[in-house]
Amino acid sequence: MSGDRVLGIGAFSVVSGLSIAALRHYDEIGLLPPFSVEPRSAYRRYAPEQIATARLIRALRGVELPITEIRQIVEAADDATTHGVLFAHRERMAERLRATKDTVDTLTDYIENGVHMASTTRLVEVNIGVDDLEAA
Repeated sequence: MSGDRVLGIGAFSVVSGLSIAALRHYDEIGLLPPFSVEPRSAYRRYAPEQIATARLIRALRGVELPITEIRQIVEAADDATTHGVLFAHRERMAERLRATKDTVDTLTDYIENGVHMASTTRLVEVNIGVDDLEAA
């Protein structure tokens, strides 16, 4: 990486599509550390070579990929890891979609037919007559 044309955090935010808050967070967790940090002001500077990684992170967050899995993709930087992580995430999302569809179907039924409260318990009162209350 070259430090010839470093970008401040604001400019890097614009070109990467990541908010300044997100960039600070990704620095704190070590996912996307800046190219350099000024010791006195703690001002972060990013190299142009980091733009692709930042855009990748933004795209992966856009499909709700967890940070731990984004880190796997960024650190491995190979197609096999990326494919495996994305495939597993797609399967989780497909299951979530199925669960959401089931919920929507249930809500549609409630709207059309009313809410049916299935009761698995019955309230029962039992009275037992006894002749000797103390003995009972």
